[in-house]
Amino acid sequence: MKRHTPLKPRGRRAEREAEALDRFRAEVLGRGKCERCGSKLNLDAHHVRSRARGGDHDPDNGMACCRRCHDAIHRHLTPDWKDWLI
Repeated sequence: MKRHTPLKPRGRRAEREAEALDRFRAEVLGRGKCERCGSKLNLDAHHVRSRARGGDHDPDNGMACCRRCHDAIHRHLTPDWKDWLI
């Protein structure tokens, strides 16, 4: 079975969005450690207010978190998950 390759959005708007996301990730990950547990391994850039809920790529809307904490936040596995999502 042939694998489907997802299409990349094209156009200037898509380019600006990709550039903004790259800047967001660079600045948030530049903080160097998980802002929840302090780990320095496997960091992700997390949007506190999700893009679907009107959040943007402003670094003030982001936090660096390790994959374990990032997963726990999105799966609501920690008692404080609401503190990390808007």
